Amino acid sequence: LMVSLILAIIFVAGIEYFSTTINTISLLEEVFGKPMISLKNISIKGITNQETREAEKFRFLRTQIIQPTKGNPITLVLTGINEQRVSPLIASNLAVSFARSGKKTILIDAQFGAPSIHEHFAKHNKFGFSELLFDVDNIKKYIQHTDDENLSIVAAGMKLSYASDTLERSDIGKVFSALKHESDITLVYGPAVNIASETLHLMTAADAVLCVTKTGTTTCAAATFVQRFCHKHNLDTTIIAL
Repeated sequence: LMVSLILAIIFVAGIEYFSTTINTISLLEEVFGKPMISLKNISIKGITNQETREAEKFRFLRTQIIQPTKGNPITLVLTGINEQRVSPLIASNLAVSFARSGKKTILIDAQFGAPSIHEHFAKHNKFGFSELLFDVDNIKKYIQHTDDENLSIVAAGMKLSYASDTLERSDIGKVFSALKHESDITLVYGPAVNIASETLHLMTAADAVLCVTKTGTTTCAAATFVQRFCHKHNLDTTIIAL
C-alpha cells in the first residue's frame, strides 16, 4: 500500500513537472510575480443584479484594478491567454461595475471577427471601432449610451480580416486619448493576446492590461510571453484566474 501511494505521488508530481500547461494558481502567481484575482466558479448569464454574489465578485475585481484619479482617466485592455474568446459577459459586467461606482465608462468591442458587446446592450453594430480608428474627430458619432447612466459602448463595427494591419496604420494612441476626454475609464475588450496580434497594438497604447487565464488551459510559454511583454512596456497588469 505504501509503495502504491509513493508511486501515485511520483506520478502526479511528474505530470505537473512535465506539463506544458499551468495547472495551479500558485504557478500562475510564480510566473507573473503577483497574486491572482480569482473568478473561479462564477456563473453569469447576463448583466448581473447588484444584489447577487456575482456582482460582488466584479466589485472586488474592480477595486483591485488601477483606478483613475481626477483629471487622469485610464484605458484598460481586457484580453485572454490561451483563451480563444474571453466571455463578453466578463467585459460587460466589469464595465457595468465601474459605471455603477460612479465612473463614466466606455466599453469598446475590439473583437473585430466576432463582435457581440452591442448585443448585450441591445445596440447596433452598423459602424463602430473599426471606423472610429480613422474618424476620431467625429468620436461622439460612435459612442452609444446604455440604460446605465454612466455606461456607453462603442460597437466593433465593420469586420476586419487583418485587424493588426489596420491598427498599425491607425493612430491608436490618438484614439485612446480622444476617448479619455469622454470617460473616466475606457475598457477595451480584445481577443486573446497569443492568438490575435492586434491585441498587442492595443496593449502598448493602454495604461493597464487585464489578462484572463485558466488553469489547465493557459500554457507556461504563453504566460511567460505575456509577462515579459507587459514588463518590457511597463504595463500595469492584473491577472484574473478562471
